[in-house]
Amino acid sequence: SGRQFIFNGIASCIEDALPTPYVDGKLTKTCDIATALTVTITYEGASMFARLLLKFVFGSYNGDLSLSISAIPCLEKVYWYLHFMTTEIVVDDDDGGKMIPDEDLWRSICSAFYSIGLCDTPNSAVYAMDCLERLVVSTDIATVSDTGWLGLLENITSKQPRISLEAARIRAFHLLCRTLLSVLPYLVKREDNCGALTEIVGLVAGHACENLCHGRISLLFESTIEALTNTINVMTTKEFVGDSDFLNGLTETLFKELEKVGGVGGLTQMVAFTTKRVVGNEDRLAGINHCL
Repeated sequence: SGRQFIFNGIASCIEDALPTPYVDGKLTKTCDIATALTVTITYEGASMFARLLLKFVFGSYNGDLSLSISAIPCLEKVYWYLHFMTTEIVVDDDDGGKMIPDEDLWRSICSAFYSIGLCDTPNSAVYAMDCLERLVVSTDIATVSDTGWLGLLENITSKQPRISLEAARIRAFHLLCRTLLSVLPYLVKREDNCGALTEIVGLVAGHACENLCHGRISLLFESTIEALTNTINVMTTKEFVGDSDFLNGLTETLFKELEKVGGVGGLTQMVAFTTKRVVGNEDRLAGINHCL
């Protein structure tokens, strides 16, 4: 078809003109392969390719999703090229590797990766989740707005891969916990974000509950315990939590899911946290009794 012909042309151009962001299977700075003197596609040209590929991913052409999975490797390659152009050529400073090309494009590409991470093809779903994780990990928190980070978290929490797609489900939940830990200290600085964060953490707890109810003798169960334990351990450190009652409330929401299945044994701060919780409850009860 004409659409397939156009896609093949775009993919061929990307394959031939853009350097690979991987060396021996590891993500590397594109500038190690290309320099300003060897740039064959301008920033504007690569950005246009990215937006065209997004249309294939989201089925913008008459709802045709037949090329959505095939577009993901090309889209990732274009993103890292734009990343290189932004951080190593356009902005040559000590923050190289931290910035993003364009927030709207960043958000669209995150959504594209996650949408394919929800597909029913196991290998493609895992690959797309890995693409998203590499993108998120490479992004400096301060270079994306609160709206951008909350949008990403809401997207991931709104729907997780099907339970039967265990590998993709595990990756999605780990990515969710990892992203939450990264951006939470940044987002809680503004009170306006608290409502959205409360809802997001509630959904994280809900997904954890689903994973843990799937069965104890499963990799999904073990990985969920591990992810929740690590998340709570970090959130209950003095450096992370401080005196924030709000963060303690979020931690409590996650803690209850581990408590339900007897999975609190790995919590390094469990004694301190439960003590704080009991003391807090006693203080609240004392206040109520005093009022009575």
